[in-house]
Amino acid sequence: MAVKKIVRQRKGRVAIPRRKKAGGPSWVLIAVFLVIPPLTPVGVLLAACKGWALWKNRKLDDYRRCAAVIGERAEIDVTELSAKLGKPPSLVVSDLQHMIASGYLGDNAYLDHSRGMLVLDAVTTEFVEDAEPEPAPKPEPKSEPAPEPQPQWAEVEFEQSLREIRRLYDDIDDAGVSARIDRIGELTAGIFRVLREEPERADEVKKFMNYYLPTTIKLLKSYALMEEQSYQGENIVAARRRIEQILDSLVTAFEQQQDRLFRATALDVDADIEVLETMMAKDGLLSPKGFGLRAASAPAASGSTAQETGKAGQPATR
Repeated sequence: MAVKKIVRQRKGRVAIPRRKKAGGPSWVLIAVFLVIPPLTPVGVLLAACKGWALWKNRKLDDYRRCAAVIGERAEIDVTELSAKLGKPPSLVVSDLQHMIASGYLGDNAYLDHSRGMLVLDAVTTEFVEDAEPEPAPKPEPKSEPAPEPQPQWAEVEFEQSLREIRRLYDDIDDAGVSARIDRIGELTAGIFRVLREEPERADEVKKFMNYYLPTTIKLLKSYALMEEQSYQGENIVAARRRIEQILDSLVTAFEQQQDRLFRATALDVDADIEVLETMMAKDGLLSPKGFGLRAASAPAASGSTAQETGKAGQPATR
């Protein structure tokens, strides 16, 4: 196994500038200015600027050497720095303070005076064993989209509704109401059979199942309860009459609901028959529409014409 070196870079570290070439007049010219009394102040100023530039370059060199000794350690003893740089600890501390202020050691560097340590911002070098390269992950098989959940229809509720309708048919004595209950039961059972064969069509009768059917059963229960009462007061009679009137409308609504379930079937039947007729005509198994009638009428017409011609050719008899 190979050993791999991982280095975490120090955040916010400012690069130490390179040494700048000292510009301005040469030392010879500055010496000339210094020996001429009227120009001595100018010479002093030039000498000070020249000396400052040299000192600054030397400090940059010191900073670079100090940074090289620090390397990538998270902390280092000031005494160790002093020994390796060959400078007094006080000067090393001064340089470190300038470097910290300038950002050369990172944003989080500081001097721990209690321990005499320079602490940097958690820069570590890790040596880890590089295991054999792992094989490229196999592409995950594309998962087929989950099939859309088919609309669920409450078969148990439908069965319960049918049983309730049969019970109400037996409980209610009024012949007219019982006849209409029986018709409602037949229509409901027909809708039930369609959904049993094609449960995905449950959405087409969702409102019928959730509102019309349970409301109808509720009205019939109320009718059966009122019919049992020994005293048929004004309110009971009016309510029973109102239910009897709405039952006719409910029968019509149930018939329409059942017929709507076969609307698409009727369209499919028409389309299938039209295609079937076209294919049979194309294969010579069936005459095109209208052609068979014309073909059938043609021989009859020609026969009648021949008869008329023969009659015309015969001499008239007296």
